[in-house]
Amino acid sequence: MADTHLQLAKALIRENQETDALAHFEQAAQLDPRLAEAQSAWGAALIDVGRTPEAIAHLQESLRLQPDHVVAFAHLSELVNENCYRYSEAELAEITRLLGDAATTPVDRSALHFALAYVQEKQGQYDDAFAHFRTGHDLKRQASEASGVVFESAEHTKVVDDLIAGFTPEFFQRVAGFGNLSDKPVLIVGMPRSGTTLVDQVLSAHPDVAAAGELMELGNIVADLPHLLNRPRSLELLSHLDRATVQTLARRYLRRLEQFGGALPPLSTPPRQEEARVTDKMPQNFFYLGFVAALFPNARIIHCRRDAMDTCVSCYTHHFTDFARSLEGLGFYYRQYERLMAHWSAVLPLRMFEVRYEDLVASQEGVTRTLIDFCGLEWHDACLKYYDHRRAVHTASRMQVRQPIYTSSLGRWRRYAAHLEPLLEALGQRETRRQGE
Repeated sequence: MADTHLQLAKALIRENQETDALAHFEQAAQLDPRLAEAQSAWGAALIDVGRTPEAIAHLQESLRLQPDHVVAFAHLSELVNENCYRYSEAELAEITRLLGDAATTPVDRSALHFALAYVQEKQGQYDDAFAHFRTGHDLKRQASEASGVVFESAEHTKVVDDLIAGFTPEFFQRVAGFGNLSDKPVLIVGMPRSGTTLVDQVLSAHPDVAAAGELMELGNIVADLPHLLNRPRSLELLSHLDRATVQTLARRYLRRLEQFGGALPPLSTPPRQEEARVTDKMPQNFFYLGFVAALFPNARIIHCRRDAMDTCVSCYTHHFTDFARSLEGLGFYYRQYERLMAHWSAVLPLRMFEVRYEDLVASQEGVTRTLIDFCGLEWHDACLKYYDHRRAVHTASRMQVRQPIYTSSLGRWRRYAAHLEPLLEALGQRETRRQGE
């Protein structure tokens, strides 16, 4: 029974049903007090909802029950990274022991190297920290390759080429009038670690905005198109997109958004009724903006941007997908992202607003007021105190968005400058950065 409650809790977390999930984590732990996995998963969920002291207690209990439970170390390392926790000497000794144990899997080894990297970074030992980050990525990449998961740059380039070739002004003229006229969707897109979570937190502090989190729905819709149209996956697919299919897919996406209309409200306000806007902050939805324009001509797109080096280094110092396993891969992915966003800016018949992370940090109220106005909403002071907003956050920025805006992340890449020549080269910024020194 304990495992049943544990699996149900995990499923509820994926559906943003944190209150119910926490109750099931508690039941799992009560039914089997020796289940370390229940304690660590409970702790992770408590981090999501901002209950850090309780989270630490459960993660420590997980390690008491199972001292080699790497998942608990991984969650605690996130808190170390945000200055919310310090490993004890005993915990550091166990991490070191596990790294020396031949039975420790490459994936677990990777997580432990990241844990030590955060410790070294907090101590200002950036060369040692970078070495741990690099080893962690190497191990994770090797594990991915062993299971057949490889980031292919040629394949990725073709995806971007096809999107640019397929979504032309002529395509948008053909599908004009096909879509749903709802102006509820607000898509927050950009590279991971570019400020999407911060912008989402600012917006969702508004009483007329609900946050759906990072939805997979647009990607699922695109994946289903060949089946729906009974056509092979190719550029030709777009020429067969008709009004009925567009309307069906738009209703499907809206139903998914509306499941999140009951997101936790700010502490000072009663539960909200019907929100005027619902945000979807899946960063990589930038791949699907052509489809969004067809489905929702009144949707709003918020494009989050941040210094390229800071963005890429922030990705590199977190566990992300396979494109981030090497500096060269990161730089390549970033350049392709820029190429696609330049195309969307030129051809999309949608309202788009660009938010630069550095501008938001430097002029919080000014940028926030412009952002709220872009969304067609009246000003609300709660948006300036977004860190008081009581909702769950599941991204790598979940601790940061519970604090007032700070500047310590600006120029963070310079700590690791001695190791970043491959990234500068891949971004095509080696000479320009040197000239700016």
